[in-house]
Amino acid sequence: MQDDTPFDPFGSAPPPASGKQSLAATAAAAKRSPLQREFDRLTGRIEDAQALLGAWQQQPDVILQKYRAEVEPMLQALADAQKTLVVQLDALLTSPPKGLRMTARRRDALTECLLDLIDNVMAHGADDTMIDIHDRHSDAPMVEIAQEEQAEEEAEIIALFRQTFGEGSIQRHADESHEAFVERAKARLFDAMEAEQRREDAARRKRAEKRSAKKDAKQRAKMPPMSDESAAAPPGPDLLRPLYRKLACSIHPDRESDADEKLRKTEAMQGLNAAYQNKDLLSLLKLHSQTLQGDTVADTLAEHTLREYNALLKAQLKSLESEISRAIDDATPPGIAMIHGRIKRPEQLEKLMDADIWKMARTADIVRGTVRDLNDPKLRAEVINDLVEMTEARRELDAFDKIVDDHFR
Repeated sequence: MQDDTPFDPFGSAPPPASGKQSLAATAAAAKRSPLQREFDRLTGRIEDAQALLGAWQQQPDVILQKYRAEVEPMLQALADAQKTLVVQLDALLTSPPKGLRMTARRRDALTECLLDLIDNVMAHGADDTMIDIHDRHSDAPMVEIAQEEQAEEEAEIIALFRQTFGEGSIQRHADESHEAFVERAKARLFDAMEAEQRREDAARRKRAEKRSAKKDAKQRAKMPPMSDESAAAPPGPDLLRPLYRKLACSIHPDRESDADEKLRKTEAMQGLNAAYQNKDLLSLLKLHSQTLQGDTVADTLAEHTLREYNALLKAQLKSLESEISRAIDDATPPGIAMIHGRIKRPEQLEKLMDADIWKMARTADIVRGTVRDLNDPKLRAEVINDLVEMTEARRELDAFDKIVDDHFR
């Protein structure tokens, strides 16, 4: 049964709750410095990203089960219905039943409809019967068309690489299949895009650091000189070590005599060590907030340390966003991604799959109804006329799209 709930393809559902209190301070927010507000914003975004990553990491098995249990059977049912219609159209074209007037207009449109249906069916796997019917009605054999399409695709890839990387930057090896060549090209382009993104990120960080340094220099120039005793020492190379040592002294289990409390602190210490080894600043800050509740991190850090903490948080957020992208790719079936593009939330993916299942089921019912009506001599001519009009309308739309594409190319 079709769900009457309005379909939302943009994923506007609220993000899942993380179940943990945010580090962002709520009191006296207006009095906080820009660096403190940035700290609050970054920690909040990282908490949301961690919750989203956790949701996506739980999805692959669930989505794969749904895909195998619901999508694949529906794809097969639709393909079977389309194959039946192809066979029926082939029979009408090769041996029209008595009393059916097969005009040139009808023949051209039904042939075009038949070939389009075969393209749909063949997209899900080779079928010898479909190939034979295609070659009977097409001006060129399917194998020849496939070879031409592969040659065109390879030429486009080589031209793209020549434009991007220079002459002779990629060629198909003599013993390399077309599919392997395309995959190798995609992998190289993806690596190049990632490298370019890293260069852009590094350049942005350097520009931000220069702007920050100039701003600090102007502020220091306006301030009265500080004595040696009051001057703050510059942060060390390991920004996380002071925070780690402070927490380790507080939760180290060796100082605890109570067995239950010692076990709790042992687990907390293991989490602390893992966070420090992974350079997970947010987890360290969460432990700080839970363990030293009376001490607010952002309010007690010197500005230069807070600025570097913010830089670490930005790097951690960037890494999380990359992990989320990989998790989405792992969880999203290729057909869903190709049709709908990048999907942001797990619940959005399930909604899209449900919508696609319903659309395929409805299309399969329409195709089966067409097959049934074509078998009825009283309805056959009317159904053929409908197919002719539909094919001609699609042809006109395709021609218009081509004109638009050529105009803006």
